[in-house]
Amino acid sequence: KASQPTKGTASRLVSHHRASVQAGSMSTRVFLRRNGSSEPGCMSKLPPTWAELLAVADAKLARLRLDSGTGAALHAEWWSSDGELFADKFINDGIDAKPARAELGGADLFPHLSFDQSVGGWMIPMRLGLFADWQQLDHQEALVEREWLSFGPRLVIEPSWQFLQSQHLNLSLVSRLGVDAGAAWFTEEFRNGDDRDFLPRLGGELSAGLRASSGSWHLELGYRLRHARYGAMESELFGSPDSTDLQSQQVFVGFGVSF
Repeated sequence: KASQPTKGTASRLVSHHRASVQAGSMSTRVFLRRNGSSEPGCMSKLPPTWAELLAVADAKLARLRLDSGTGAALHAEWWSSDGELFADKFINDGIDAKPARAELGGADLFPHLSFDQSVGGWMIPMRLGLFADWQQLDHQEALVEREWLSFGPRLVIEPSWQFLQSQHLNLSLVSRLGVDAGAAWFTEEFRNGDDRDFLPRLGGELSAGLRASSGSWHLELGYRLRHARYGAMESELFGSPDSTDLQSQQVFVGFGVSF
């Protein structure tokens, strides 16, 4: 049986093994902030100087979380939207104007160390490690693909408060606050060429949910907001936005076991 930490101290690493799988639905959003230029490479109908919500689409997601008793942990995530992003716009494929309809997909890996501490009635695990994040915007009809591959450090704090404890059922409020910063490699491939750039990336996430535990099993229902901002870039077809923002809002259900 795992020993409990002394209140108000950071006295132990995670002292049990836990595996959980989460799945759900989400909406994806894409923003561009232009620098005032009017280059023809980006989507049509863009305002010249301010950020516009360019596209929204439904998506699906899956997440795997593995936490060991030594404090080493790995979180992996995959998502894919439907093909309705930019459905009402056109894009330059390098030669002609083509429908910009696209789908956004990606994956995220977060190997890290996890430390538990308690403050009052709150458990506050802290996770520190390095992330690798890949996102792809695929304009299928125009045969244009854009990818962002990012690496960097990430810090995540997961406060939880158990408000009901009984012999057969425990209920807890759980939350998650994460920040990361790093570098991203942008590439695009189009009908008659390709281009690439190197740019900064900032990201964050915020989630809240309800977790029910019985014995070694737990069930979690939650909401999560995830946002990544990429800095200014220069590319032949994508143009020169001051920033590109990719955002997702997720509603998920998860199942897990501790052993």
